[in-house]
Amino acid sequence: MSGGTVRYRAGTTGGGWGRVLRMEAAKFVATPSYRRLLAVTAALMVLLGCGYAWLSTAGGIGGAPLAGTDLHASFLAVNIARLVVVPLGVLVVADEFASGQILLSLRLCPGRTTLLLAKAAVLAGAVAVVGLGGGAVLVAVDLAASGPGPGVAECLRLLLAGAAQPALVAVFALGVAAVLRSAAGAVSGVLAVFLVLPLFAAVLPGVAMWLPHTAANGMLDADGAGAALLLAAWAVAALALGAAALQVRRP
Repeated sequence: MSGGTVRYRAGTTGGGWGRVLRMEAAKFVATPSYRRLLAVTAALMVLLGCGYAWLSTAGGIGGAPLAGTDLHASFLAVNIARLVVVPLGVLVVADEFASGQILLSLRLCPGRTTLLLAKAAVLAGAVAVVGLGGGAVLVAVDLAASGPGPGVAECLRLLLAGAAQPALVAVFALGVAAVLRSAAGAVSGVLAVFLVLPLFAAVLPGVAMWLPHTAANGMLDADGAGAALLLAAWAVAALALGAAALQVRRP
Protein backbone atom coordinates (compact mmCIF):
# COMPACT_ATOMS: atom_id res chain seq x y z
CA MET A 1 0.00 0.00 0.00
CA SER A 2 0.97 3.62 -0.41
CA GLY A 3 2.20 4.62 3.01
CA GLY A 4 -0.33 2.69 5.13
CA THR A 5 0.84 0.42 7.95
CA VAL A 6 -1.46 -2.10 9.61
CA ARG A 7 -0.33 -4.59 12.25
CA TYR A 8 -1.74 -8.12 12.29
CA ARG A 9 -1.66 -10.62 15.10
CA ALA A 10 0.73 -13.41 14.25
CA GLY A 11 -0.83 -16.76 13.54
CA THR A 12 -4.31 -15.37 12.98
CA THR A 13 -5.85 -16.82 9.84
CA GLY A 14 -9.37 -17.52 8.67
CA GLY A 15 -12.21 -15.74 10.42
CA GLY A 16 -15.57 -14.50 9.27
CA TRP A 17 -16.79 -11.75 7.04
CA GLY A 18 -16.86 -9.20 9.84
CA ARG A 19 -13.17 -9.68 10.68
CA VAL A 20 -12.15 -9.44 7.02
CA LEU A 21 -14.23 -6.27 6.64
CA ARG A 22 -12.58 -4.72 9.70
CA MET A 23 -9.14 -5.69 8.37
CA GLU A 24 -9.81 -4.04 5.02
CA ALA A 25 -11.28 -0.95 6.67
CA ALA A 26 -8.17 -0.62 8.84
CA LYS A 27 -5.89 -0.85 5.80
CA PHE A 28 -7.98 1.69 3.91
CA VAL A 29 -7.98 4.23 6.75
CA ALA A 30 -4.24 3.73 7.33
CA THR A 31 -3.31 4.67 3.76
CA PRO A 32 -2.71 8.42 3.30
CA SER A 33 -3.03 8.34 -0.49
CA TYR A 34 -6.58 6.97 -0.24
CA ARG A 35 -7.56 9.74 2.16
CA ARG A 36 -6.05 12.34 -0.15
CA LEU A 37 -7.97 11.03 -3.15
CA LEU A 38 -11.20 11.11 -1.16
CA ALA A 39 -10.47 14.70 -0.11
CA VAL A 40 -9.80 15.69 -3.73
CA THR A 41 -13.07 14.04 -4.77
CA ALA A 42 -15.02 16.02 -2.18
CA ALA A 43 -13.27 19.27 -3.05
CA LEU A 44 -13.88 18.87 -6.78
CA MET A 45 -17.51 18.01 -6.20
CA VAL A 46 -18.13 21.09 -4.06
CA LEU A 47 -16.04 23.61 -6.00
CA LEU A 48 -17.17 22.50 -9.45
CA GLY A 49 -20.74 22.16 -8.22
CA CYS A 50 -20.76 25.76 -7.04
CA GLY A 51 -19.22 26.78 -10.36
CA TYR A 52 -21.88 24.94 -12.37
CA ALA A 53 -24.61 26.52 -10.24
CA TRP A 54 -23.15 29.96 -10.89
CA LEU A 55 -23.01 29.26 -14.64
CA SER A 56 -26.64 28.21 -14.50
CA THR A 57 -27.66 31.53 -12.97
CA ALA A 58 -25.35 33.43 -15.35
CA GLY A 59 -27.01 32.03 -18.45
CA GLY A 60 -25.12 28.80 -19.00
CA ILE A 61 -22.08 28.06 -21.11
CA GLY A 62 -21.76 30.07 -24.29
CA GLY A 63 -25.33 31.29 -23.90
CA ALA A 64 -26.74 27.75 -23.67
CA PRO A 65 -28.51 27.32 -20.32
CA LEU A 66 -27.79 24.29 -18.15
CA ALA A 67 -30.75 21.95 -17.71
CA GLY A 68 -32.79 21.98 -14.50
CA THR A 69 -32.44 24.18 -11.44
CA ASP A 70 -29.25 25.57 -9.96
CA LEU A 71 -29.11 22.49 -7.74
CA HIS A 72 -29.40 20.15 -10.72
CA ALA A 73 -26.61 22.06 -12.44
CA SER A 74 -24.37 21.84 -9.37
CA PHE A 75 -24.70 18.05 -9.25
CA LEU A 76 -23.20 17.82 -12.74
CA ALA A 77 -19.89 18.12 -10.87
CA VAL A 78 -20.31 14.47 -9.87
CA ASN A 79 -19.55 13.52 -13.48
CA ILE A 80 -16.09 15.09 -13.12
CA ALA A 81 -15.37 14.17 -9.51
CA ARG A 82 -16.05 10.51 -10.24
CA LEU A 83 -12.89 10.38 -12.34
CA VAL A 84 -10.82 10.84 -9.17
CA VAL A 85 -12.24 7.65 -7.63
CA VAL A 86 -10.98 5.62 -10.60
CA PRO A 87 -7.34 5.61 -9.40
CA LEU A 88 -8.63 5.13 -5.84
CA GLY A 89 -10.52 1.98 -6.79
CA VAL A 90 -7.55 0.69 -8.77
CA LEU A 91 -5.01 1.35 -6.01
CA VAL A 92 -7.06 -0.50 -3.38
CA VAL A 93 -6.16 -3.71 -5.25
CA ALA A 94 -3.08 -2.83 -7.29
CA ASP A 95 -1.16 -1.49 -4.29
CA GLU A 96 -1.30 -4.89 -2.60
CA PHE A 97 -0.13 -6.74 -5.69
CA ALA A 98 2.71 -4.28 -6.21
CA SER A 99 3.91 -4.53 -2.59
CA GLY A 100 3.30 -8.26 -2.17
CA GLN A 101 0.93 -7.64 0.75
CA ILE A 102 -1.77 -9.53 -1.15
CA LEU A 103 -0.08 -12.77 -0.02
CA LEU A 104 -0.55 -11.84 3.65
CA SER A 105 -4.12 -10.68 3.02
CA LEU A 106 -4.98 -14.01 1.39
CA ARG A 107 -3.47 -15.91 4.33
CA LEU A 108 -5.59 -13.92 6.77
CA CYS A 109 -8.78 -14.23 4.73
CA PRO A 110 -11.01 -17.34 4.51
CA GLY A 111 -11.49 -16.92 0.75
CA ARG A 112 -10.25 -14.87 -2.17
CA THR A 113 -13.72 -13.80 -3.23
CA THR A 114 -14.48 -12.77 0.35
CA LEU A 115 -11.36 -10.61 0.36
CA LEU A 116 -12.32 -8.84 -2.86
CA LEU A 117 -15.90 -8.30 -1.70
CA ALA A 118 -14.63 -6.80 1.56
CA LYS A 119 -12.37 -4.43 -0.36
CA ALA A 120 -15.30 -3.44 -2.58
CA ALA A 121 -17.60 -2.87 0.40
CA VAL A 122 -15.10 -0.66 2.23
CA LEU A 123 -14.28 1.28 -0.94
CA ALA A 124 -17.93 1.79 -1.92
CA GLY A 125 -18.85 2.84 1.60
CA ALA A 126 -16.04 5.39 1.84
CA VAL A 127 -16.76 6.90 -1.58
CA ALA A 128 -20.52 6.98 -0.95
CA VAL A 129 -20.01 8.83 2.36
CA VAL A 130 -17.79 11.40 0.62
CA GLY A 131 -20.31 11.78 -2.22
CA LEU A 132 -23.15 12.17 0.26
CA GLY A 133 -21.21 14.77 2.22
CA GLY A 134 -20.30 16.72 -0.90
CA GLY A 135 -23.90 16.57 -2.08
CA ALA A 136 -25.15 17.80 1.28
CA VAL A 137 -22.85 20.82 1.00
CA LEU A 138 -24.23 21.57 -2.48
CA VAL A 139 -27.80 21.33 -1.22
CA ALA A 140 -26.99 23.61 1.72
CA VAL A 141 -25.28 26.16 -0.55
CA ASP A 142 -28.25 26.08 -2.94
CA LEU A 143 -30.74 26.64 -0.10
CA ALA A 144 -28.67 29.50 1.29
CA ALA A 145 -28.23 31.18 -2.09
CA SER A 146 -31.55 30.52 -3.80
CA GLY A 147 -34.05 29.76 -1.08
CA PRO A 148 -36.44 26.77 -1.38
CA GLY A 149 -35.08 24.28 -3.90
CA PRO A 150 -36.76 21.64 -6.04
CA GLY A 151 -38.31 19.86 -3.04
CA VAL A 152 -37.26 17.34 -0.41
CA ALA A 153 -37.87 14.28 -2.58
CA GLU A 154 -35.79 15.65 -5.45
CA CYS A 155 -32.99 16.72 -3.09
CA LEU A 156 -32.89 13.22 -1.62
CA ARG A 157 -32.80 11.69 -5.11
CA LEU A 158 -29.88 13.87 -6.12
CA LEU A 159 -28.06 13.12 -2.86
CA LEU A 160 -28.45 9.36 -3.37
CA ALA A 161 -27.39 9.57 -7.01
CA GLY A 162 -24.41 11.74 -6.12
CA ALA A 163 -23.30 9.16 -3.56
CA ALA A 164 -24.06 5.98 -5.51
CA GLN A 165 -22.63 6.99 -8.88
CA PRO A 166 -18.98 7.48 -7.84
CA ALA A 167 -19.21 4.48 -5.50
CA LEU A 168 -20.25 2.20 -8.38
CA VAL A 169 -17.55 3.67 -10.63
CA ALA A 170 -14.96 2.97 -7.92
CA VAL A 171 -16.11 -0.65 -7.58
CA PHE A 172 -15.96 -1.03 -11.37
CA ALA A 173 -12.36 0.23 -11.29
CA LEU A 174 -11.52 -2.15 -8.45
CA GLY A 175 -12.81 -5.10 -10.46
CA VAL A 176 -10.77 -4.11 -13.50
CA ALA A 177 -7.66 -3.76 -11.30
CA ALA A 178 -8.20 -7.25 -9.89
CA VAL A 179 -8.16 -8.59 -13.44
CA LEU A 180 -5.21 -6.59 -14.78
CA ARG A 181 -3.19 -6.31 -11.52
CA SER A 182 -1.46 -3.24 -12.91
CA ALA A 183 -2.22 0.24 -11.60
CA ALA A 184 -1.23 1.99 -14.81
CA GLY A 185 -3.03 -0.47 -17.05
CA ALA A 186 -6.21 -0.49 -14.97
CA VAL A 187 -6.42 3.31 -14.59
CA SER A 188 -5.80 3.76 -18.32
CA GLY A 189 -8.38 1.12 -19.19
CA VAL A 190 -11.13 2.49 -16.96
CA LEU A 191 -10.53 6.09 -18.02
CA ALA A 192 -10.65 4.94 -21.64
CA VAL A 193 -14.04 3.34 -20.95
CA PHE A 194 -15.40 6.58 -19.50
CA LEU A 195 -13.65 9.15 -21.69
CA VAL A 196 -12.52 7.60 -24.98
CA LEU A 197 -15.01 4.83 -25.72
CA PRO A 198 -18.03 7.19 -25.74
CA LEU A 199 -16.39 9.19 -28.56
CA PHE A 200 -16.29 6.13 -30.80
CA ALA A 201 -19.67 4.83 -29.70
CA ALA A 202 -21.39 8.15 -30.44
CA VAL A 203 -21.96 7.02 -34.03
CA LEU A 204 -23.76 3.90 -32.72
CA PRO A 205 -26.53 5.08 -30.39
CA GLY A 206 -27.72 1.52 -29.89
CA VAL A 207 -24.36 0.68 -28.35
CA ALA A 208 -23.68 3.95 -26.54
CA MET A 209 -26.81 3.68 -24.41
CA TRP A 210 -25.45 0.55 -22.72
CA LEU A 211 -21.99 1.89 -21.87
CA PRO A 212 -20.91 2.64 -18.27
CA HIS A 213 -20.36 6.30 -19.17
CA THR A 214 -23.96 6.70 -20.33
CA ALA A 215 -25.32 4.85 -17.31
CA ALA A 216 -23.29 6.99 -14.89
CA ASN A 217 -24.46 10.25 -16.48
CA GLY A 218 -28.05 9.03 -16.58
CA MET A 219 -28.15 8.42 -12.83
CA LEU A 220 -28.54 12.16 -12.27
CA ASP A 221 -31.66 12.33 -14.47
CA ALA A 222 -35.14 12.30 -13.01
CA ASP A 223 -35.70 8.81 -14.43
CA GLY A 224 -32.25 7.56 -13.45
CA ALA A 225 -33.29 4.30 -11.79
CA GLY A 226 -32.66 2.28 -14.94
CA ALA A 227 -29.27 3.92 -15.41
CA ALA A 228 -28.38 3.10 -11.80
CA LEU A 229 -29.24 -0.57 -12.36
CA LEU A 230 -27.15 -0.62 -15.54
CA LEU A 231 -24.10 0.91 -13.85
CA ALA A 232 -24.55 -1.49 -10.92
CA ALA A 233 -24.59 -4.37 -13.41
CA TRP A 234 -21.30 -3.15 -14.91
CA ALA A 235 -19.77 -2.89 -11.44
CA VAL A 236 -20.94 -6.38 -10.47
CA ALA A 237 -19.65 -7.80 -13.77
CA ALA A 238 -16.22 -6.23 -13.26
CA LEU A 239 -16.14 -7.47 -9.67
CA ALA A 240 -17.12 -10.99 -10.78
CA LEU A 241 -14.33 -11.03 -13.37
CA GLY A 242 -11.90 -9.81 -10.74
CA ALA A 243 -12.99 -12.55 -8.33
CA ALA A 244 -12.60 -15.16 -11.06
CA ALA A 245 -9.11 -13.86 -11.87
CA LEU A 246 -8.15 -14.11 -8.20
CA GLN A 247 -9.33 -17.71 -8.12
CA VAL A 248 -7.51 -18.96 -11.21
CA ARG A 249 -4.31 -16.86 -11.15
CA ARG A 250 -1.63 -16.93 -8.48
CA PRO A 251 -0.70 -13.56 -6.92
